[in-house]
Amino acid sequence: MKSPHSKTNKTKKEKAPKTPLRAPHAATAWSSGEEEEEEEDPDLRHHEHANGRCGSGEHDHHDLPQQPVPFFVDDDRPASLVISVAKAALASTSTPAGSEAAGAAVLSALLAPLPLRAFFDTCFEEQPVLVRRHANKKQGRAVVEGLFGSSDLFDLLQNHGYPFGTGVDVVKFDPQAGVRRTLNSNSDSPFVRPSDLRDALLGRASARILHPQRHHAPLRSVVAALEGFWGCAVGTNAYISPPLGHQGFAPHYDDVDVFIVQLCGRKRWRVFGPKTEEEVLPRWPSDDFREEELGPLLLDAVLRRGDVLYLPRGTVHCAATVGDEAERGEDDDDDAYGEEEKNEEEDDDDKEDLDGGAMLPSLHLTVSVCQRSTWADFLAVALPRAVELAAASNVELRRSLPRGLLVSSLGVAREDAAERAEEEVDDDDAGEETPVVPGGTAPRSEYARRARNRAHALEVIRQAAQAVVAALPVDAAADRIGADFLLSRMRPTAPLEETEKKEKQNKQKTSSSTSSLPAFSRPACGGTAARLCVEGDSAVVYHCLANESEAHAEGSAAAPSPSSNTCGGRIELSLEAAPALELLLGVHSARPGVDAIRVSDLPDIDEDEGDDDEDQGETAAAVREALTALLEAGVVEEVEEREEGEERRTKKKKKKQKK
Repeated sequence: MKSPHSKTNKTKKEKAPKTPLRAPHAATAWSSGEEEEEEEDPDLRHHEHANGRCGSGEHDHHDLPQQPVPFFVDDDRPASLVISVAKAALASTSTPAGSEAAGAAVLSALLAPLPLRAFFDTCFEEQPVLVRRHANKKQGRAVVEGLFGSSDLFDLLQNHGYPFGTGVDVVKFDPQAGVRRTLNSNSDSPFVRPSDLRDALLGRASARILHPQRHHAPLRSVVAALEGFWGCAVGTNAYISPPLGHQGFAPHYDDVDVFIVQLCGRKRWRVFGPKTEEEVLPRWPSDDFREEELGPLLLDAVLRRGDVLYLPRGTVHCAATVGDEAERGEDDDDDAYGEEEKNEEEDDDDKEDLDGGAMLPSLHLTVSVCQRSTWADFLAVALPRAVELAAASNVELRRSLPRGLLVSSLGVAREDAAERAEEEVDDDDAGEETPVVPGGTAPRSEYARRARNRAHALEVIRQAAQAVVAALPVDAAADRIGADFLLSRMRPTAPLEETEKKEKQNKQKTSSSTSSLPAFSRPACGGTAARLCVEGDSAVVYHCLANESEAHAEGSAAAPSPSSNTCGGRIELSLEAAPALELLLGVHSARPGVDAIRVSDLPDIDEDEGDDDEDQGETAAAVREALTALLEAGVVEEVEEREEGEERRTKKKKKKQKK
C-alpha cells in the first residue's frame, strides 16, 4: 500500500541529533458492549513485541526504539445502529458538504464505536488501531454500504481513462526474490480495460487503482469531508487481489497516516515495529524491505468486510489474501470479477475456479492523510521568508563572511581537522611548526587559528538563527500553505436537491435587480471552502469551488499558482472590505456553516446619504462588491429569512422539551 501522493524515496544521509520517543499508551482494547472474556480468534494473532520475532529470524531488541502496542476495538453494535461511511459524508443542515463536521462524521463512522477524542488522545501517530466488526456479516456490510465495490472499480475502467502506471499498477510479489514485480507492460492498450484487470486477477496478480475518488461520487464526498476535517490533502487508492495467499507488494512503510477499509473478501495484514528512530513518523516513503530486514512483528490479523485498520506514518506492513470458501453474494458484490465483461466461453481451469465464486477476491480501500503536513514542512515554508525579514532588520546578518572562512574553517572535510586541532593544540606550543593533522603542511598555530575561526563562525550562525526564528512569519506561512491546499483540495458537492435549489435562486436573482443583496448569508462548506489572506494592498480570498475533481491529488504541478491572476480559485478585493470579509467567511463564528449572518449588520455595508465623506462611500462600495463576488463564486450562500426563523423556532422548541 503505497502513498497515493508520492512514491519517491528521498531518505537523506545527514542525521540530526536524536530525540527521545514518547512511550506507547497502556490502553490496548476497546469494546462497544459489556466486557466479556474474549475467545481466541484463529484469524487474529497479536504478537507481543518482546518475543524477539523479526521477520523470519531473530533480532536483538536492545537497540530498538520503544515499540507501539496495537489497539483493538470490537464493534458489537447491531447492524441497525451502524451508520455507513458513505451516508456519513452526505451533507445536512448541521453538517454542510466538505465541512469539518462532515469529516468528523465520516471518521466516526470508520472508527465506531471508538470515540474520536479517544482516538486522538491515545492512538493517533502512536499505535496501530484495528476495528473488528465480526458480530455478523450484516454489520460489516452496513459500514461500507454504498462506498465502493468491485462493480464500481470495473465501471471506472470502462468509462474513464485509467492508464497503466499513473492510473493502475498491476503487480505481483516474488517471495523467493523478496521483491515486487510490476506487470504494467503486458497490454496493447495505453489504458487499462476491464478485461485487462480481470486477466491480471486470473493470472494471480494484484492491482492498485490510484485516486478512484476523481470519478466516483461517494468517494468524492468522503474525501471532501475528510479534507475539511484535517485541513490537508486526503487521498484514496483501491487494491484488488486474487484469493489463496497472493501478495502484491513487498513490506514497506508510507509517508502518510492511512485508514485501511476492507470492502470485500479477506486479507491478512502483518505489521512490524520500527528498527530505528528515523522510521518513526517519516516524511518520505521507504524502499521495499526484505524479510530479514523487518522489525518486531506487532500484529498479524485477517481483515473481513467492514473492518478498519489504522496505521501511523512509518508503520512497516505487508498484506496477502487468504483462502476463503465464502459463499458468493454474502461477503462480496455479485460482480467481483466484472462478470458482465467476462468471456463466457473461457475454458481455462484456473479461470473457471475463480469465476465459480467459491474463492472471492479481496478489495480494500486506503484513505491517506497528513502527507507533508508536519511542523518540519511548516518551517520549510516559513524559514526562507524569515531569513529575508531578519536580514532586512538586522545589519549583522548582512555583513560579509570572513575572508577565507569557507576555504579553511568550514566544510565536512574540515570538521575532523578542527576537532583534532582543538584536542591537540597546546597554547604553550602554539608556535611549533609540526603539523597537527597527519599529512598536513600548516604549523600548529595555523590549525589553532582555523579552529578559533570555526568556533567563532558557529557562534555567529547560532545567533543569526535566533534572529531568524524571532522573525518567523507564522501567519503568512499558514496562509500560503492554506491557499495551496485550497487550490488543490476536492471541491465539495452538495446533494442534488440543494444544488437545484441554489440554481433556482441564482436564476431569480439574475432576472431581478443586480444591485439587490440578500438579507442573510453564510459561508459555504462550513467555512472550510475559502481562506482570507492579505497580499500587499489587497484582500485575497482563495477557495476550492473552482477545482476540478478529475485533477484532484495531481500535486502542485496541476494546481494553479496562488499569485496567478488566471487562478479560478482566487478573488482579489479591496483591503477596505477585509473586516466585512472576516464576518462573511465565518472567521469569528463558532458554527460558520450553520449560523446565518445578517448582511445589513456588516461593517460599512450602508452608505449614509447625508454624509459627504467620500472614503466612507468607497468603503461601502468595496464591501458590496466583495459580497457580490463571493456570492457569484459560491463562497458564501444566500439564506432565506424564513430559514433563519425556522432555526430559531427549532431551538426554542428544543429548549421547551428539555424543560
